Amino acid sequence: TNYNPSTEGILNSSHFTMVKSSGYSTSQREIGVRVGTNLFEVITSATSYLSSFYNTTSGRLTISYNTSGKLIITSSRTSSANHSVYQNGVSIGSNSTSGGSLPNGNFYLFNINGRPTYDDANYEFVSLGLGLTANQSKDLYDAILTYNTALGR
Repeated sequence: TNYNPSTEGILNSSHFTMVKSSGYSTSQREIGVRVGTNLFEVITSATSYLSSFYNTTSGRLTISYNTSGKLIITSSRTSSANHSVYQNGVSIGSNSTSGGSLPNGNFYLFNINGRPTYDDANYEFVSLGLGLTANQSKDLYDAILTYNTALGR
């Protein structure tokens, strides 16, 4: 993507959103960048979701999620102490994160640092930007649904 969190991102304000419609593999799928212990990544598998913002020691959040139907999941950090994950516009997990820094490396879709993890999954949408509040995450979810309805999916 040529997106580098260290040079283009804002510390303590970032989100990922991805819409996965099929292909819930038992293998893990990765999106992001990792430089040492500085992480900006999302890892999904058939039953769990791991979101790491900035460091592995206090920034990691691992949750289980429902894989039936379309999965619209947003992982967001809005401050040095707020890291939340939303599924279909509803909060499904959060933790307090502190420390760490934005990694200085390229952000990848479907792999981290050039380590590919391709499979038969279908991703309809991926969003990357500033941190989203709970209301903004719900608004983004609603907008994605409206867009997909207009496309007939």
